[in-house]
Amino acid sequence: MKKVIAFLCLLHVCYGVIYRLNETEYDRMPPIYAADPYEKCYWDPDAVYCYGEFVLVSDTPSPLLDMIHEYSAHTTTHLNHTKIRRGLCLTQSCKKFNITSMGLKSTLEGCLNESIYETYQLKTRVLDMYYCNQPPKDMQPDNLDIGVGMVCGVIVLANLIGSLYEIYCGDRKDCFFRFLLCFSIRRNWRKLLAPVAQNQDPRLRRLKSLHGVRALSMIFVIMAHSLLGCVWFIENADFLEKMYHNEIIKAFEGGTIIMQTFFVMSGFLLIYNALLRSEKSKIKWGMLPHLLFVRWLRLTPPYAVVLGLTVTWLRYLTSGPLWKEMVEKEAMDCRVNWWRNILYINNYYDDSQCMSQMWYIAADTQLYCIGVIVFVLYTTQLSRKILLPMMFVAGCMIPGVVTYLYDLDAFFMPYPESINELFMLDPTYNYTFKRGHMNIAGYTLGLSIGYLVYHWQKKGIDVSRWRKYRYCVPMLVLMGTGVIYSCSFFFDDIPRPSVYIRAACASVFRPTFAFLVCLLLICFIFKVDDLCRHIVEWRGWLIPSRLSYCAYLLHIFFNRNYVGFQTTVTHISFVTMAFVFTGIVLASFLTSLPFYLLVEAPAGNLIREFVTKSKDYDDKAEDEKQNGTKAVEEKPNGSKAEEVKQNGTKAVEEKQSGTKAVEEKQNGTRGENPKKELSDAEKDAIEKIISLEDLREILCVERQTRF
Repeated sequence: MKKVIAFLCLLHVCYGVIYRLNETEYDRMPPIYAADPYEKCYWDPDAVYCYGEFVLVSDTPSPLLDMIHEYSAHTTTHLNHTKIRRGLCLTQSCKKFNITSMGLKSTLEGCLNESIYETYQLKTRVLDMYYCNQPPKDMQPDNLDIGVGMVCGVIVLANLIGSLYEIYCGDRKDCFFRFLLCFSIRRNWRKLLAPVAQNQDPRLRRLKSLHGVRALSMIFVIMAHSLLGCVWFIENADFLEKMYHNEIIKAFEGGTIIMQTFFVMSGFLLIYNALLRSEKSKIKWGMLPHLLFVRWLRLTPPYAVVLGLTVTWLRYLTSGPLWKEMVEKEAMDCRVNWWRNILYINNYYDDSQCMSQMWYIAADTQLYCIGVIVFVLYTTQLSRKILLPMMFVAGCMIPGVVTYLYDLDAFFMPYPESINELFMLDPTYNYTFKRGHMNIAGYTLGLSIGYLVYHWQKKGIDVSRWRKYRYCVPMLVLMGTGVIYSCSFFFDDIPRPSVYIRAACASVFRPTFAFLVCLLLICFIFKVDDLCRHIVEWRGWLIPSRLSYCAYLLHIFFNRNYVGFQTTVTHISFVTMAFVFTGIVLASFLTSLPFYLLVEAPAGNLIREFVTKSKDYDDKAEDEKQNGTKAVEEKPNGSKAEEVKQNGTKAVEEKQSGTKAVEEKQNGTRGENPKKELSDAEKDAIEKIISLEDLREILCVERQTRF
């Protein structure tokens, strides 16, 4: 045993990686972030303030630089300490250097080398990424700025006119009124507050738990993205690195797989709603372009407005050392690559920061196209039983194969340095996390439970026998948390696991979590559990759920701006992180409210009023026409005999009904079926199995499905 331990220690030393440093050794390294006072620099009207990245170098052997390289080699939990970031006021800190004759790059290197060499006996070399600002001046808007401003003004004006029109002309039903009514803020407010499945199929009321799951998951995602504000421009980088070893934080280190929740729900809702729609009108191949176009049309208006504001007016809000990198660079990328986002293919490009959070919407749209094709093409149970398992197996194998071929991580791991680089250089993020086809396993599970739930409801499956397993539902939540927690193994201070282990985990982690989400959704829909179900069915989740798309669109803007307008390095702690997380979550949902009322809801109303509804009418007319033609063709073939038969049957039924009525009248029932009241003992016995309220709802749903 001692020999094994000695061998492992020798292997550890030879590996050339330092996992931990004491405070004395840690303080020997230059701080990653430092900056001259930003506002004070601009007291001089000719001031020049530059922010840049520098790499540490040495002309002679340096034990300190060797230690920095070995410590930075553990990229899982350590920042890259060989790369430092500095904000320099050239007109104050670098007065002895002539900016005009030397150039900005040489001035930056010479100015910083003076202080770095004096303290650490090291030199720096400036990287290509540096930004220099002069005192903010009035910026003149260009034509694109003016155009986007006019579009936003028209949207606001349409909402004002629509709201006033509803108040004073609410009884009109012409086409122009219906168009203006789509922009009524009062109407959209009522739509936001409306109960689940109001004036819709009663079976949709069973899906109200999805609102809670969606709202909670979106809050978690926004909080995770808010970590960006706690990583950039901080003075205590050691706190961030130690945070990865905190036992509570470990429960969230694998939280990137929570995105499977959205893919599962998306696949489920696609199939479930399509099956409900197919009860009224048959879905045919010819409807495929229409379905895809409606999907694109439903997502694009609010997306396009946020994209337009990102490339224009939002870059004028303020300034800071990091403003050009965090805000203006995104605006410039969006001006060039906006078409990728509008076509929802941006997740297959890795060279742009334009609304990088929208990879999910692009991936979900791509999977939606696959789901629609599966639903339309494979209409028999046998074909679906063959295709869906094949899709699931392929969805599990593809991430593992790609992980093995490209030597990737088992899942997308938000390294500290990767967050600093906005994940643009992270191969796992680019190849396996944001690609649409890499998330097909979870989406396929969602498609499967869509079919399952619909047919179980239609057949009236007795779920009361499942309630004896209701105590297992909280265990499913704990198991899902356990899957996320197990991912923290890859953040431990150990050498990187072999590629075979990483490939196997890449094939297992996300599908396992998605499967647990499917089980939870089934339990919530069929009311197997009471404790967890009541939490996710709380009515308070309804509004955040309906605002989740707008909040997702807007929240990265607050993250980038929080970092962009910081004028000095900050000290972070768990308290400041809690304030940042809470502030960005609240800001995202509060701004999403007017955005929903003014943009998303009116766009949805217009689509429903003039695109979807008209298509439904056309389908209904076509079905009636076909049914009428079929009836005309069948009537000459013995229709008279059929009518005689029907009349005879009807006479027999009337005679039987009359006899039954006489008997009931003699028994004092007056021709009405007596309603038997349940005794208290019977009610108590039923309540032990299922609540009477749930029983009434189940019977109502079953009655609807029969008729």
